[in-house]
Amino acid sequence: GMSRMGINRSKSRRLRRMTFALTYHADTDRQGRAQIPVALRQYAHIQNLGQVVIAGMGNFIEIWDQSAWNQEIEDLEEEAWHIAETSEEQS
Repeated sequence: GMSRMGINRSKSRRLRRMTFALTYHADTDRQGRAQIPVALRQYAHIQNLGQVVIAGMGNFIEIWDQSAWNQEIEDLEEEAWHIAETSEEQS
C-alpha cells in the first residue's frame, strides 16, 4: 500500500544520496576536458591509455573501462528478462 511506497521512495533517496555523495568535482581545461580523479580511475580499472566508454544515463554519464563495459552488456543481455519482470512486479 501507500506506506510501502513511502518506504521504497525513502530507500531510493537514501541509495541515491549514498551514491552521489561519493562524487568528485572536476574543472575543465580550455578544450573542455576534465581529468578523471585517480581514485575513480582505479575504482573503474581504467588504465591511463586504456579505451573507455561514456554511457549516457539520463541526466548523468557513466565512464567505463571498455572491457568492463563489454562484460556489463553481456551480463545485462543475459539478465534483461529478469530485470524487466522484476520492474513490472514493483509497478
